[in-house]
This record gives sequence, C-alpha cells and structure tokens, in this order.
Amino acid sequence: MGTSLFEIEQNQPLLEVFFADIEKRMLLADTYSISSLILNTPKKKDIPDYELSPSRQHGLVNFELERANYLYYRELTAFTKQHRLYSPINFAIENTASSVARDVRLEIKIHDKKNKIKALDESDILSVPKSSYSNFHQPIFYPMNDVQNTQYLNVSRISDYWLIEAGVEKVQPKSIAWLESTLFLGALQSIEYPIETTIFSDDLPEPSVKKLIIKNNSENRDVNLADIEELEMERFRNSAEYKEFEKRHFEQFE
Repeated sequence: MGTSLFEIEQNQPLLEVFFADIEKRMLLADTYSISSLILNTPKKKDIPDYELSPSRQHGLVNFELERANYLYYRELTAFTKQHRLYSPINFAIENTASSVARDVRLEIKIHDKKNKIKALDESDILSVPKSSYSNFHQPIFYPMNDVQNTQYLNVSRISDYWLIEAGVEKVQPKSIAWLESTLFLGALQSIEYPIETTIFSDDLPEPSVKKLIIKNNSENRDVNLADIEELEMERFRNSAEYKEFEKRHFEQFE
C-alpha cells in the first residue's frame, strides 16, 4: 500500500525560530524590545593619555610592578560607545516533530535602506580594556579543546540589508536547539522593524519562514571623559564579575 500524505508529513521535522533567553533556557515572544544609547564622545585627539597615579607608580621597591596602558581612555571610550549602542540578541530553534532535522541553517534578513540599523556578531565586539599591565605577567597556555563547536553566527552587510547566517548541526525531535552565538543590534534612531527569518534543513522539503519584530528605543547623549568613566562604573557594578567580587567579599566576613 502507498504511504499517505499525512504519514509523510509526520516524518518531517517542524522547525520554528524564537527569540531566546539562553541563560534561563526560555523561549520569548515574537516581539523583542531593546535600547540604544548613542554617545557623542570627544574626538580621539582630545582624549588624554592614561597615567598611573603616584601611589601605584612607585611601591616600596625601586622598580615598577605595573605599567600604564596609555591608550586606556581612548579604548574605554570606544568600548563604552559600542557597549551602549548594541544589545545582545539570542535565538533558539524548536523542533516539535518526531523526526530529526540535520544541517539546520537560519538565515535572517533586516532591510535597512537608510542605514539606521547597526548589527555585529561576536567577533567584532570589543573587550573591556585594561588600565595597566603587570610587568610580571606571563602568558597562560591552555590545552586545545578537542570538542568542535558546530554552531556559528555571522553578520554581513549586503547592499541595503543586513544578512545574518547561523546554524547548528542538528535539532533533535521534540527538542530545542539554543544558539549560543549572539547577535548584537542597535539603531541610530527609535525604530520598529521586522526581521525576516528562514530555516533550511536537509530534512525539510521547503524552508520554514517566520517574521519577528524588534522595537529599538534610541537616545542621544553628549558625554565627556568623566561621563565615560561613570558609565563604565555603572556597567561594572551590574556585571557578573562585580557580583562575584561582592560574594567573595561578604563570605570573608561571615
């Protein structure tokens, strides 16, 4: 006897993409709100070199234990400007069927004719700059990790739109693949815009298409170097690094 159309469809994966909270392993609504703070910062030539304070510059010994990163203020300005413009966005792909989806690729298009939307992948995100370096610092070599990461996410600008390509090796039946790689989005003005998503897979007879919405609230602010340092302190106090520092500090006095 022949195979019915219903049986064929049951043997196909059913894939859908969502915004996701990766840490909490939660699927989010199809409309996602983010904020961008556009900082109007001093020009590089007007930003001074960084110097260590005298108390840090000269210890009880007759040689310096650390040396200043003279570019620190300029690096901090660039980092803060980027950090306040972009917001992290994560995705997940759910497979509600009873069959596996292999070689899954997510393609995202964001139309941007006026060049008001900004997008980056993790490779272009700046690290938090250091104000100084230890003269006794020795590089640490870590063993190579034999486990290969089969996920990826890349951002490209093509003509008048952004193209984001992401992928995973497979999505198991009745499961969710959490895309660990992060997309960073920002906008130069308050704007609401659609992002067009298409999922491809070796096991799909045709791509799965869905539209998600980004609501981006943007604000412009003129700042000087003191403002930049204040924003950095605010970021640090909300960071996981500071929370760990606080935890260890209180544990010492318990």
